[in-house]
Amino acid sequence: MKARVMAFFCLVVSLFTISNLYSVYSEIKFQEAFDTMLTRYYTINQFLVTFTDDVELYDRYLDDKSETNWMNYMRNNLQVNHYITNMIQDAQNQSLNGYLLTQSVKNMYVTYDEMVRSSLSDPGEAVQMEQIRDISEMISSNTIKLLQANLSYGLETYHGISTGIETRRIISGNLIIIVITISIVFLSFLSDHILNPLILLAENIKAVEQEQFQIPDLPVDKDDEIGRTNRSFNSMKARLQQVIAELKAREELTRQLHERELKVINSEKMLESARLSYLQSQINPHFLFNTLNAISGMATVEKARTTNEMILCLARIFRYNLESPHRIVPIVKELSLIKNYIYIEKKRFGERLNYVLKADIDLKNYGIPPLTLQPMVENCINHGILKRENGGTVEIKLFLSQGFLVLKVLDNGVGMEEAQRQALLSGKKLSGMEGVRSGIGMRNVFDRLKLAYPDCQIKIYSKKNRGTCIEIRIKEEECSSEESIDRG
Repeated sequence: MKARVMAFFCLVVSLFTISNLYSVYSEIKFQEAFDTMLTRYYTINQFLVTFTDDVELYDRYLDDKSETNWMNYMRNNLQVNHYITNMIQDAQNQSLNGYLLTQSVKNMYVTYDEMVRSSLSDPGEAVQMEQIRDISEMISSNTIKLLQANLSYGLETYHGISTGIETRRIISGNLIIIVITISIVFLSFLSDHILNPLILLAENIKAVEQEQFQIPDLPVDKDDEIGRTNRSFNSMKARLQQVIAELKAREELTRQLHERELKVINSEKMLESARLSYLQSQINPHFLFNTLNAISGMATVEKARTTNEMILCLARIFRYNLESPHRIVPIVKELSLIKNYIYIEKKRFGERLNYVLKADIDLKNYGIPPLTLQPMVENCINHGILKRENGGTVEIKLFLSQGFLVLKVLDNGVGMEEAQRQALLSGKKLSGMEGVRSGIGMRNVFDRLKLAYPDCQIKIYSKKNRGTCIEIRIKEEECSSEESIDRG
């Protein structure tokens, strides 16, 4: 039923729209064609008039050779050139005969103009004067022919368009009559098959609303929308009393289901906490091995002072890892870990490694998951800076922007390929040992950040031989909560 109603209205609207648009389009095209014919005829006629004046002014000049007559001729000549230019531009829209005549007039006029200007050097050549007069007469003759050709072509076009408009008006009138007839028939069908059944359905709904369930069932004699609606209403009415009786039992079931959902939520929270603890417990073992090798090497070169300081830094790193089971720690603690880590790395690589910290926030008032920045700094050093012969700089920037805490870890190292960057962001495994070493720690950091702050934004920018920037954006209210930050 719905499909039939929609099809009818679409048909009516389409017929009216097509009819009106077609009529408007025909009128516009007729107006455009008529305006074009008038403009073309006016241009050709004006060319003929101004060219005739041009010939007369030139004859006057030949009689007395006065400068005034020559200036009058030149001014009139500009108008002639203007009209001939317009005629050439419009030549493509004319009939074939008109196009050829226009080109002929244009070519003869060019010859005429050249001969007139060349006659200034030798105005006494009788033969040349005679040729100029002959060409001017031919131009006038062909222009008159062009006017007649365009008049004939315009009349044919006008009659063709007029006949088409009349035909389209007849078609539009017939379409209107057809639409009105179809509308009357359909309205009668609509009243019998839709409106009356809907009125009866409304009356039954009102009766059910007043809890009058003993009313007769609605007729179901057709398998259309009305029939299916009546069948559904009858079924609804039969079940309504049963539904009312079952409400109390369902309320009890809902209460029990709610209690189970609370248990499931608590279990999911415990599972998330366990996963977070597992992720935080992962440490890159190659860093520990490299550090121990560096301490061993320094012990053979120096005495005990530097080695002792390196051991203390390493001990502080171990202590931080073991004493940070909490989900969030102040950023100042994380930067203290970075300071100890950088000290050890500086002893290993000397002037090849530089470290810069820029913080525009109070580091004690904002927290992040532990071991967030250190893996990123380590990745910048091992896979960016140390691959350059002259080393480079690792820079950490912390600031607030548009309600977000922004953490940036940058280096001016060798950068990475687009495939590596995409793999780090997506969590896919990188091919080769390089991917394994850089991927595990970084994916660990990104996973823990997503667990702690589901809405945080993580981006990586990198250019080959220019460096890499890892940017993390966390909503300020999520990382500055006093309850979530461990102040111990």
